[in-house]
Amino acid sequence: MSLNRNQTTLCAIGGVFAVGAAALGWFLWSAIDESSEALEERNNSMDAIDRYYSAKVFPSKESLEAVKANTEEMAMWRESSKLVASRGDKAFAETTPPSFKQFLQSEQVRLSALPGKVDGRICAQGFAFGFDKYLGQSPTMPEKADLPKLQRQLDFIAEAVELFSEVGVDEVKAVKRDESPAAQAEEDAPAQRPGKKGKKGKSAAADEGPLATSLDYSFQLLASPKALVSLMNRLNSEFRFTVVTELNFAESRDLISESFAAREKAESEARSAQGGRRGGRRKNKALEQLESIESGSSDGGIVIDPEIDAPFTVDISIRVYDFGQGIAVAESASAPAAEVPAAENAPAAAPAPAADAPEQAAPAEASKEETAK
Repeated sequence: MSLNRNQTTLCAIGGVFAVGAAALGWFLWSAIDESSEALEERNNSMDAIDRYYSAKVFPSKESLEAVKANTEEMAMWRESSKLVASRGDKAFAETTPPSFKQFLQSEQVRLSALPGKVDGRICAQGFAFGFDKYLGQSPTMPEKADLPKLQRQLDFIAEAVELFSEVGVDEVKAVKRDESPAAQAEEDAPAQRPGKKGKKGKSAAADEGPLATSLDYSFQLLASPKALVSLMNRLNSEFRFTVVTELNFAESRDLISESFAAREKAESEARSAQGGRRGGRRKNKALEQLESIESGSSDGGIVIDPEIDAPFTVDISIRVYDFGQGIAVAESASAPAAEVPAAENAPAAAPAPAADAPEQAAPAEASKEETAK
C-alpha cells in the first residue's frame, strides 16, 4: 500500500511534533527533578539548624569563667575610654539671660584685645565672635532654654580664639555656630542618636549614662603656614574631644601674579608717558618701578620668603563632643563677674596658704629636729 504525497507530509509533521513533545517532556521532568533535589537539600539544612538551636548545651566551667573575664575586661575598657574621651567635658552653673548677656559683652571686650595683626589685635573692632544676635545695638535677650547651649558655645569659642592668638594667627575674620533653638535640637536628638531597642523597648544606652552630644563651629582665619601647623598640632592635643571635620586654605594673595601685573603696568606707563618735563618724570618713575620689580627688591618680587609671605585664608570646621561627664567649672567662667560685688569677688582665702606656710612648716621642722636627736 503506497502513501500519497499528502499522507507522507502529514506523517512527517506528526513525527516532528512527537519528537518535540518528547523533548519538552524530558526538560519538564529534569526541572521537576532538580527542584525536588533543591527542596530536599533546603529541608535538610533547616532541619540541621533546628537541631543545632534546639539541642541542649552544657557549657564547661572554663568557658563560663572566660566569658565572665571577657565581660569584666570589656566593661573596664569602656569605662577607661569614656574617662579619656570626656576629660575635657565641662558643666556650667545655672545663670539668667541678663547675666549671660553681661558676661558675653565682657568676653567680647576681653577676646577683642588679644594680640594679633589687626592694629595689634586678633580681630576687627566690634567683632561679635558669632553672637551678633545678642551683641552690638541688638536688644535681644537669649531664651532661658538656650542658656546651657550658649554657655558651652561661648566657652569653646573663647578657648579657640585664645588658642588662635597663642599660635600666632593674624586675624579671626568670621565665626559661625549652631543657632538652632533648644526645642528644635531636642526634637532632632532622637533622630541623630537612635538607641538600640531591648526586649522591653527601652534604649540599651539608657544604662550607660548621659548620651554624647556635639556642637559644630566654623572659623575663617588669616594665618601663616607656621601658625596653621601649630594650630592643628594644638587641636590634636586638646583635652576636649574635638574633631576637625573640614579644613580649606588658600593664599590670600598671589605674589607672582601681582608681580607680573605690576610689571605690565609699569611697562604700559613707560610707553604711554608723554614728552616734556612732566612726561619725562613719569617715564623715569615708571622705569625705576620696572627696574625694582625686575631686581626683585620690591614687595612684588618673584622670590618670596615664607616668613614674610602673604598669610593663608583658612576655613576650618570643628565638631566638639560632650559626654556629660563634666565637673562644674568656676563661677567666673559661667557667670559674669559683675554679678558678684567686688569685695566678695576677690578670693579671700587666696593669701591664706602663703601666710600659713611658716606655721605649717614649723611642726615639720620640729619633728625633723626630734628625729635627728
